[in-house]
Amino acid sequence: MRRTYPSVLALVLLGSLLSCGGSSKTPTPPSGLKFRAFISQTVTATTAAPGLLIVNALLDRAGATSAISAGPSPGLMAVSANKQLTMVFNSSDDQVNVVDNQQETSAGRITLPGPTESLAISSDATIGFAAVPSTAVSGMAPGSVEIVNLSTFALEAPVPNCASAAVNCLSGARFIVLSPDNSHLLVFGNGTNSMAVVSLSNSGTTSTPNWTVESVNQLTSNQLDHPVWAVFSQDGSTAFIMNCGPECGGTAASVSALKLSDNSLTAVAVPGGATYGAAFGSTLYVAGTNASTPCPAGTSATNCGTLTVIETAGGGLHVLKSVPITNGYHSRMAVTSDNQVFIGAQGCTNVFNSTEHRGCLSIYNANNGKVVIGTDAGDVTSIQPVTGRNNVYVIEDGELRNWSTLTDALAPSQNQLEVLGEAVDVKLVD
Repeated sequence: MRRTYPSVLALVLLGSLLSCGGSSKTPTPPSGLKFRAFISQTVTATTAAPGLLIVNALLDRAGATSAISAGPSPGLMAVSANKQLTMVFNSSDDQVNVVDNQQETSAGRITLPGPTESLAISSDATIGFAAVPSTAVSGMAPGSVEIVNLSTFALEAPVPNCASAAVNCLSGARFIVLSPDNSHLLVFGNGTNSMAVVSLSNSGTTSTPNWTVESVNQLTSNQLDHPVWAVFSQDGSTAFIMNCGPECGGTAASVSALKLSDNSLTAVAVPGGATYGAAFGSTLYVAGTNASTPCPAGTSATNCGTLTVIETAGGGLHVLKSVPITNGYHSRMAVTSDNQVFIGAQGCTNVFNSTEHRGCLSIYNANNGKVVIGTDAGDVTSIQPVTGRNNVYVIEDGELRNWSTLTDALAPSQNQLEVLGEAVDVKLVD
């Protein structure tokens, strides 16, 4: 099975470069900022307009220019590794706006066949993907992975169904994870013990990429139990699959190591739950919630989630320890350069009384083993470490909060930025 998706983005960029006199120096964007973060703001009101707010990520200050227009309800974002483009999903019209980060303007938009909560973009910013669980499929259960040509700003033919499948192996496609080398796209949908592995290749050159879907295979195994997410190893040869288990109506939570060369699986039990993860070197951090896990003394919350620490060196899976964190469905995590693990949940137990303020953000300091629970209420929808600084931007309950990894506490008030409206996502674009 081969489907090819040519791109002309590189030629467009080359023409733009030559028109500027052929200089290889990166021009200054309209905002005049050299280190930026974009914040998607989705509310339309007399005091706020939807768009992408531009933030000076060196000084934690709003840019002097107006927000980037990126649709009526910009929310979820995905940024290419080369920082060239940002895909922005709008929930009100199911459109994806594609923002040129250098020009700080929308370059085009594409309408998806339904809503998505998972986007992926190739490292060279030429092709994008969106999981759409509601896409109608003739004679089969709904669900698709849409392919976005980021040069023509049009939908290509979607990822095809598995070659020998009598049913839609992409049914209910909810989450997708693209490998760092862009060679594999993992798809998680309705399968109780299955997932899809999409093999990709670029048959063109760096300047004129030509993407091809080489194959789509359904992976079914008793080593999988409601798989929902994945983290790739440093060399990209292995994907660590989060098996949600009881939290998603299954039997047992675990992490499975998927060897991509032969699709073999090995698993280790993670009783505390496994819905999301992130890696720091060969250390894998996995978060989840088991309804029977009590909280330690010192909190009014009765049920806690768990962060499990797993060593993956040598291809094995060895559980090192677990620590209590907030409960809820964990769907955001980031590890900072100084090994602080920020974990965000939705639907957690918020505690606000005269003696305790407890929300959905947990911070695990891997250097001393301590856990700090954030004091803001509400769901965490985005976590973005600020490169080169001891700061992490967190969006919780529609507000941007700036945390210090030196103290595992909120940064001083002068480093907090007020967002008018409702913030949804935050991404560095430099």
